[in-house]
Amino acid sequence: MSKFLQVEFGRTAKLFLGLILSIIVVNLLMYPTIAGLSESNTLLQGLAMSFLVVLMFVLNLLFLFMIISYFRRDLYHDSRYLTFSLPVSSKGYLGAKLINSVFWIIMLLIGTLALNYAAMTYTFGAAEINTFFDYLSNNIISSPIIVVLFILYSLISLVFTLVLMYFCIILSKTLFRSNRLGYFWILFYILLSSLLEYGISYISRTIPLFVMANNAEFRWITMTEELAVNGGMLNDPNSLTLFTGISLVSLFLYTATTILLFVLSAKLLEKKVDL
Repeated sequence: MSKFLQVEFGRTAKLFLGLILSIIVVNLLMYPTIAGLSESNTLLQGLAMSFLVVLMFVLNLLFLFMIISYFRRDLYHDSRYLTFSLPVSSKGYLGAKLINSVFWIIMLLIGTLALNYAAMTYTFGAAEINTFFDYLSNNIISSPIIVVLFILYSLISLVFTLVLMYFCIILSKTLFRSNRLGYFWILFYILLSSLLEYGISYISRTIPLFVMANNAEFRWITMTEELAVNGGMLNDPNSLTLFTGISLVSLFLYTATTILLFVLSAKLLEKKVDL
């Protein structure tokens, strides 16, 4: 899998690096535009800001489209014969695709956050930014533990989403050989994601076991009527705290479902997909 991962990284690096840099540049251009709007709200500046917002949306949409497109192309384009002639198992192929996609998404997030922080510090001053983060740490984020759990939950959710998309694309290829009919994967994804999200949310509410972080204290509790469940997150509607708990049941179900979908995708790719 490592050799195929190197090949996959090599053929996607130029495109994704270009998209990430484009998104970052457009993001940075918004700061002087916002500063100009705050000083003198002219029609030209308003149009420029609107253009940057639309361009940012299009670039992010293109980033997601290319992640999906690189996977679909291996199943429908003529290059699939070369790809699947390589000495790599179906699990190794899916694993390399997944690692490569997660890597570029994380690079986009890290790059955007880091340069946004630098741009905000330059625009508003270090004192203002430190005051903002102090407010977050004191009022919005309950403790570092819950932040770590939230990052873990977000990472598992990201992998779950990608694996589910891969599964739906492979399922569509199994049922429809035509490239056009292959776009039925979108319908499969909407249906399966809705059913799985509802099922996981329902079970999480039925078995309300959460990990709580309060003043850096790690403890186990069950849900009370004063707390509301939002997906796999637990929130207190009477508090400004952003995350008060993470559902252990939800974490387990997302992880187990992701593994199951990954195994099923590999089996379908190996046994059922007609190249």
